Amino acid sequence: MKADQESTVRRPETGPLLVEIRLVAEHDFPEWLQLRLALWPYHTDEELLVEMHQIFAVPDSTPVFVAVGSGGGILGFAEFSIHESVSWCSTTNVGYVEGWYVRPGCRRSGIGKALLVKGEEWASGRGCTEMASDTTPEYSVSPSAHKGLGFVEAGDPLHFRKTLSSSYFP
Repeated sequence: MKADQESTVRRPETGPLLVEIRLVAEHDFPEWLQLRLALWPYHTDEELLVEMHQIFAVPDSTPVFVAVGSGGGILGFAEFSIHESVSWCSTTNVGYVEGWYVRPGCRRSGIGKALLVKGEEWASGRGCTEMASDTTPEYSVSPSAHKGLGFVEAGDPLHFRKTLSSSYFP
């Protein structure tokens, strides 16, 4: 899937929902900030904005993909990077899910999966054969969401790893 390709995802209660998965753009900052605050409410707007500008400055090494609904609003986002090593993975240069959030009313629709697939494609295109992620006890739905998309617990119940599909590799 290309970064600006549309995906049809299914909302259980209302049927198909057309979304575009693309890289975050500067005009997305207000909505991206709103979603980041929902994910990380213990941070201030200022802290998150400083980090957003740092992330946005290097999209090749820290891409952020957003899911944009047919009405133009951002329904979710996922932030990625590559870590040289991750203690619970067996390879080096591991794709890492730094942040992943879908609006509560849009969950269980395939948006989270579409965002993660884009990140996995990005990471595999940079030679990664594993993805990793972590969460905290505050995000009670996160472990089941990870497991539902092929991640496995890696020792600690809040650490996850996933071997990337060979279909991503050239």
